[in-house]
Amino acid sequence: MKSLKWLLTGFVALNLAACAFDKNSNTDTQKELENRAALMEKYSPILGVYRGTIQAGVSSQAVELSFYTVEKKIGQTANGEPKFLPALMVRYRNLSNVVDDVVMESTYLDQTSQVLMSTNDNSLGVSGIFNGETITGNVTRNGGIWGTINVSLVSRESSAPNDANDRAERNARLTKIYEGVVGTYKGKVDFPHNSSASDFNVTVTIVIDQVKDKDGYYVPALKADYTRENDPARNLALAMDVDYKPDTVPPYISLVSNEVRAEYSVTIAGTINNGVIDGTFTNKRAQRGTVRLVKR
Repeated sequence: MKSLKWLLTGFVALNLAACAFDKNSNTDTQKELENRAALMEKYSPILGVYRGTIQAGVSSQAVELSFYTVEKKIGQTANGEPKFLPALMVRYRNLSNVVDDVVMESTYLDQTSQVLMSTNDNSLGVSGIFNGETITGNVTRNGGIWGTINVSLVSRESSAPNDANDRAERNARLTKIYEGVVGTYKGKVDFPHNSSASDFNVTVTIVIDQVKDKDGYYVPALKADYTRENDPARNLALAMDVDYKPDTVPPYISLVSNEVRAEYSVTIAGTINNGVIDGTFTNKRAQRGTVRLVKR
């Protein structure tokens, strides 16, 4: 009889513990749901794609900010399951030049309309004010103010980065930018009067090629064919790699022969503006001159 009493007492205790556990679990679940709803309501007004400019000194850069949410693990529930809450993220894209997108963590303080974002290493950040459909504020680099930003909402559709889509978009943007440089350029290389080299006319044809990047994916790249007017047999013709930086003022361009012959190699470096390349010419013999190439 005594054993039965202890058994019943233990059974009741277990039931009470189970009920308490269920109650705590339900409370945690309800609290999590409320927190999720509050965060989504808070972030909802700012989600979307914004485009505009960053002004840094005399230079202006077209940019795109895409705000989206991801599920971020914040701990565990009472029964040991992982607990997640929505986190605000932003993808920063340079539209003036094709470089890697930057993903930043963000927060929106709806009481003050302040929006903050930063990379993990603080190499890039934005502190701004959200005003319904615009964001204005300061841009920082490595902790110091770099410029000001002014962007406006262009779409409410925004999603987390997708590798395949991002590659396709990046390649399309690269191609569009490179198309403005493609063409045949003719001009003259001039050497100083005291140089042992003689002036000559050159033709450079720039095209878009497809090359593999470090991850094995094909990406657009600018290539060039270099010929001299005084070399009809093309003994001194060169294939060249082209580096084009449209976000500098004025845009920078360099053409470097990608085959180093024993007798000849060439580097042309300078600026390109309205179809005209002005720069320096250097060959393997360290003969240095100036060059102007005009797009035909």
